[in-house]
Amino acid sequence: MWQGFGLGAGQSIAHNIFRSDPKVTHVHENVPATSSISTSELLYSKEYTQCLKDNSNDKDLCKQFM
Repeated sequence: MWQGFGLGAGQSIAHNIFRSDPKVTHVHENVPATSSISTSELLYSKEYTQCLKDNSNDKDLCKQFM
């Protein structure tokens, strides 16, 4: 009886060890690629655009927002 138990336990352990896939797989979520424009540049461009709208496209006056 002990031999049968030992044989069954050993077989189960061996089966669990060798049954697993040896290849490691990583699962990543699809992350959208970030654009090359930073958020500060985007903020400045919005402020610059708004300045141009408010000041009749006076580029010299809105240079500070570039």
